[in-house]
Amino acid sequence: MVLLYGSDVWGAKQMKNNKDTISREFIKLVLGVKPNTCNVMVYGESGRYPIFTDAHCNAIKFYVRLCKMPQCTIVKQVFNQLVRLHELGFHTWVTDIYNLLSEYNIKIEDQNLDSLDTIYKSKAYAAFVANWQSNLNGEIFPVLKTYRLIKTDFRLEPYLYLKNAKARKALSKLRTSSHVLEIERGRHSKPKTERNLRLCKHCKSKQVEDEYHFVMQCPNYNNLREVLISKLCLRDNTFSNLTMQERFSYMFCNEDPQVLCWLGKFIHDCFAVRSSQS
Repeated sequence: MVLLYGSDVWGAKQMKNNKDTISREFIKLVLGVKPNTCNVMVYGESGRYPIFTDAHCNAIKFYVRLCKMPQCTIVKQVFNQLVRLHELGFHTWVTDIYNLLSEYNIKIEDQNLDSLDTIYKSKAYAAFVANWQSNLNGEIFPVLKTYRLIKTDFRLEPYLYLKNAKARKALSKLRTSSHVLEIERGRHSKPKTERNLRLCKHCKSKQVEDEYHFVMQCPNYNNLREVLISKLCLRDNTFSNLTMQERFSYMFCNEDPQVLCWLGKFIHDCFAVRSSQS
């Protein structure tokens, strides 16, 4: 990846830089979602780790290579000087490497050099996923209320393999709240609209127009919904016995490409109907 060029050197820094912003914006572009989409969902849908983690790993790999270099090389001699300066109390590139390792309580003297970068990578990835899970299940981001019902594991979502671009992007937008439903519009209105007042304007149910209402309840899309349900019942004879909430989870957590394609097309068509009525 071009963004990682030269990360053997600059990747030793602990700070997160604008290369992560560029990486996230690219993922959002691929997903087809809004620039302000919550990063918890962006990383969760793509199963991608922050690019700075890979940059750190590259720097540690470079450190291992330097340790193994012959003493007669100029690069090795420069490295030895950096080590010496570090030991004298000066901040050097070697200091940054040690700081990276100490963040996960990795002591160089206790590790095999050949596995140092692997150990760091596994711990860094595990820490990121743990933090992601904490954000997903916490109360910091209200926008995740529906998302946590359909997302549990940190991984690339199967629907992203769909060849039908319209179905794929419709799923991405609904799953990540990157849409124009009242639940999202009210979040960005000035002044902010209280959640219980973000009512659906396309039916008389007086219910909040959130993702669940849009997909499962709004009578405005009954005809499209009946076609979808009939297909799903034929595909899986247990579907008809599920509750509404179970059907919602079944559809969005499904790994069957056909089911995901049907759901994506349904969402796309529903948004088209909604748009024509606005």
